[in-house]
Amino acid sequence: PSSWYITQYIAAGFGHLNRLNTFSSKRDERIDAMTDKALAFCTAEMLKEYRQLEADIQNGKAKMQEDHLSGMAIHYLYTQSFFKEQQGNAAAQKARDYYIEQAARYWLGKGLYQEGMLALALHRLGRADAAQKIVASLRERALNKEELGMYWAYDRGFYWYQLPVETQALMVEVFSEVANDKAAVENLRIWLLKNKQTNRWESTKATAEAVYALLLNGDNWL
Repeated sequence: PSSWYITQYIAAGFGHLNRLNTFSSKRDERIDAMTDKALAFCTAEMLKEYRQLEADIQNGKAKMQEDHLSGMAIHYLYTQSFFKEQQGNAAAQKARDYYIEQAARYWLGKGLYQEGMLALALHRLGRADAAQKIVASLRERALNKEELGMYWAYDRGFYWYQLPVETQALMVEVFSEVANDKAAVENLRIWLLKNKQTNRWESTKATAEAVYALLLNGDNWL
């Protein structure tokens, strides 16, 4: 069966490759067509969620100004921020603009991983003010130790937004791109490597995200 999350995860993976300047979907017509279809599917799923919200509001079950920023909407904004040129139709743009405003207002308390995604999405989609607020909050909550580097203490779980290695890798992306803080990036990478030495990167997904973090801007740790 089709999966909004898995499709979005793969599309974001192509976004990572594009960001590293090692690959471009535009160089391969098959991959370009696949990426376009994936993004169109994800936008359609996001629009379904928004239209259900509109129906709930019309029926008096919800209010537009309340917090309706779901995990999948957050993941969508992050994925779509890699492909800003693909805006979709007017309905899709209206829904996306609504979730961007939701992100700027309701980011606090969404969890570390999702807050990092929102910082990157807002930074890329023209809301640098909100993105910097998120980074400031993340920095305040971070722990710094010489041996372990920079990391966070938080509740871990089995959902896609509760995984420690993926979260740490995303923070490398946040502090590299949004904060432009090279020292923080190097300290974040220390934790990733210490985790590999003392524990493990527990899945292929975690390993891919960790490798992406090590290949981003900064010193060459390979």
